[in-house]
Amino acid sequence: NSSNVPAQSLAMMNDPFVHEQARLWAGRLLRDLPRASSSERVAWLYSTAFGRPPRDDERRACEESVAAFKGAAPGRDDAAAWNDLAHALMTTSEFIHVR
Repeated sequence: NSSNVPAQSLAMMNDPFVHEQARLWAGRLLRDLPRASSSERVAWLYSTAFGRPPRDDERRACEESVAAFKGAAPGRDDAAAWNDLAHALMTTSEFIHVR
């Protein structure tokens, strides 16, 4: 059995350490796959985070999220958008809980 309390979710969303790890993970993604497509980048994130490829619906949702993150503010760069996606993936139940 596993349990979750609101403080755990809040920590994953707001803790500076978690934000820094997401930034480093996204930086590694962009460094290791500089010319990759969004689909290839999402597959890499899923492989490194979950040890599996993304399902088609997960891949589409991630690609749509990155596009939305890029459009969230004028002048927002690619690194910030991938950072946001990395942070979102870190807050998922699948990332937090070991099976």
